[in-house]
Amino acid sequence: MLSLTIQKLGDATVIRCAGRLVIPYAEVLRNAALRQCGIRTLVLDLADIIAVDAAGLGMLASLRAWGKETRAAFKLMNVTPKVEELLELTNLKSAFEVCSGREMLALLCRAINETEPEEFKTVIQDTNRIDETLGEGSLVMAGEGLHTRRLSY
Repeated sequence: MLSLTIQKLGDATVIRCAGRLVIPYAEVLRNAALRQCGIRTLVLDLADIIAVDAAGLGMLASLRAWGKETRAAFKLMNVTPKVEELLELTNLKSAFEVCSGREMLALLCRAINETEPEEFKTVIQDTNRIDETLGEGSLVMAGEGLHTRRLSY
């Protein structure tokens, strides 16, 4: 299972990932990331990732290539020791930028300054069927200010 929480912070998007970054969920994360429009920075928060397989590594490499192609910064954040070890073993560690705490704080401050007040809006879609665009059993929520959506697969 993989759970995603997507937060728009101005022109940056942070995707908090929890669970297993393995086949078939790696493709779900890739699709969710590529759907983010008008962003200059995409940050994947990997603090709650418990497993990564070859499909997960391939997806990370694919998002890195997408970032270079679109001139969007692609960064990893809160890389766990297990994921860091896997990146080292595969000689991919140096290929990825890691977002520091200072950079994350700067993103948050910029988002607070750029965010226009909006009405609180919550949209929940909880289907127990396969949805081609979101995957099985999706849950989507949007909230005030940070435009938070939570996707569970």
